[in-house]
Amino acid sequence: MTHDDETRFEAFEEKLRQLIERHEALKAENLGLRDRLADAEADLARSRGDFARLETSYKNLKASRVLEGIDVDDIGGTRERLTRLVREVDRCIALLNA
Repeated sequence: MTHDDETRFEAFEEKLRQLIERHEALKAENLGLRDRLADAEADLARSRGDFARLETSYKNLKASRVLEGIDVDDIGGTRERLTRLVREVDRCIALLNA
């Protein structure tokens, strides 16, 4: 092997070592990013659950205020909701009587 071949071979080995080191670094970074993604997805799922629970709670609170006669929107909205509730009760009574 000539001196020129040895120099090329050493340069090739050095580049190969650098490539392997970069590959290992990228594998570690990828693993870290996968962990972060899993954590973010878990946070998102918890947030969606919290949102659904709070939305249900808000609807229940709003309905209870309608029944109390205190509406956060307006009196017209309260009347419409009460009218729908009365119709529903009338429908239920009619079904029970049939």
